[in-house]
Amino acid sequence: MSADNGIYILWTPGLYDTTEFRVAHLAAIDNLDWDESTRELTTNDDVRMKNAREMWGGAKMFTSRVEALDYAADMLEDYPICEYGISFIHIPRHFTDAAIKVGGTA
Repeated sequence: MSADNGIYILWTPGLYDTTEFRVAHLAAIDNLDWDESTRELTTNDDVRMKNAREMWGGAKMFTSRVEALDYAADMLEDYPICEYGISFIHIPRHFTDAAIKVGGTA
């Protein structure tokens, strides 16, 4: 039986040359690459960020990679079955609208 789950750390640019890390327990991570408009998988970062905002929308955010990883390790203890463990996913797009308004790209 497949759990198809993991603790995923979304790594994105933040405001003023910072980096943001959002940590969430997710299943079916391949949905990140699903483009609903074409009904196909994609590598388009704009589509991936749209999906990421839905998937990590309520996730805790960190500006330190180490703190995010520590938090993910603590989360992992709550899931006795975690098929994919802890993984980083990088999308070179801003997560928040505030970052976009300051001059970033979506």
